[in-house]
Amino acid sequence: MSNPSQRRSKRSDRDIDISTNNSEPKFGWRGNAVVWISVLLFIIAIYYFEFSPWVLFLLIPLALLTFLGWLTWMIVVRRGIFTWMRLAMKPTKLMAQGDANGAENACAQALERARRFGPDDHRRAIMLCELAMFVKHQGRQTEALALYEESVGILAKHLATAPFDYFVGLNNYGICFIHLKDFESAQRILEKAIDMILAARKREADRYAVMPLQQVQTLEFVLHLNLAFLFMEMHELREAELQLRDADALEPLLTNKAQAGWEDHYIAICAMWEFEASNYVEAEREIAQARNPEYPACLRLRARLQLAKQQFAEAEDLTRRYFAFEKKKGTLHRPDLLKATLELAEALFGQGKRDDALAAFQEARSIVADFALPHDAEWGKTLEVWATRARQLDRLELADALEKELAAISARPSKAIMILEKFRVHSPSEPEA
Repeated sequence: MSNPSQRRSKRSDRDIDISTNNSEPKFGWRGNAVVWISVLLFIIAIYYFEFSPWVLFLLIPLALLTFLGWLTWMIVVRRGIFTWMRLAMKPTKLMAQGDANGAENACAQALERARRFGPDDHRRAIMLCELAMFVKHQGRQTEALALYEESVGILAKHLATAPFDYFVGLNNYGICFIHLKDFESAQRILEKAIDMILAARKREADRYAVMPLQQVQTLEFVLHLNLAFLFMEMHELREAELQLRDADALEPLLTNKAQAGWEDHYIAICAMWEFEASNYVEAEREIAQARNPEYPACLRLRARLQLAKQQFAEAEDLTRRYFAFEKKKGTLHRPDLLKATLELAEALFGQGKRDDALAAFQEARSIVADFALPHDAEWGKTLEVWATRARQLDRLELADALEKELAAISARPSKAIMILEKFRVHSPSEPEA
């Protein structure tokens, strides 16, 4: 990956951030304690038994067995990878294989298994978090939010021993609200993630477990990307830019594995910012750096760029490939696919496929209605465009209905979307760079 600071050198510096350059051993305090205890026992063994080959022959296998026992306990008992967690992951796996009925049955079985754990059991919370993602992809947003709410509530009680799981729960929960355009709730949830990371970095051991620095930096990095996405959805490009600025600073500090795992998503978010800022050439340069151009978020950005160039056939092809990936998760009738559905409608209309374009628009319209998405100014502009098109195509009934919706939107008082003070890192009166 090229140097991100060079790619976005025109961005202004951020006044305050939650990143850190402090260094500490990579194992974290628990790992270092194990190492030093092992060294101490080794020294004691040598002192009492004198150095001899049979001492090493005894200690090395003992240390290996201890490590394998700990690893087995973590994987089998703590994470349930072969038992309850495998059951929680089964619905997603079956859906990806095209077995929708089997996936739903597996989901019901997994939920029943999760409820058998106690109301405050950490394992229950992890299962519910995994199942909430599956349920969300089936278009059952209300059920998904309830599962996330319960999961996060339980994980908050286990924060001292499982801070990573708590972050994952908050992160996924917050993204649900972003897709529903409930930006205030999304900020409230992600605000808790910021508090958790700040506390972990400040080593407040009385409240939070101390995580290894590199893990904290990875969580910070992911949070900055999601906050950038949130602010782009709110059309707050300045705030999104500041979040990406912090992500740029953190990216070189991640492990090679974390960099490789998040690289394409990072590139896609950066390209999205350039696109939203109408820097189409820069957006193309960003997305061209992706290792996997078929990564879903990259496909989506490539489709949007083709639309901007009025290459409608190419845009349709890329959008349908993106939908093919999303179809493996569940239904396409989801709030997070609203914009992609509208983009497909645009690509079809641009090719003269009027009936298909109107059908795609109607699907987008039903998503807005079924999930009670806000009829904001952005949706009003969409309705205005399609009302004009419907009337030009002599679809008078549709045109009348859209104009009626437009009138209702105009009659409502506008509601400003506020950014919580936690996320504001500069004075509102600060001049733009």
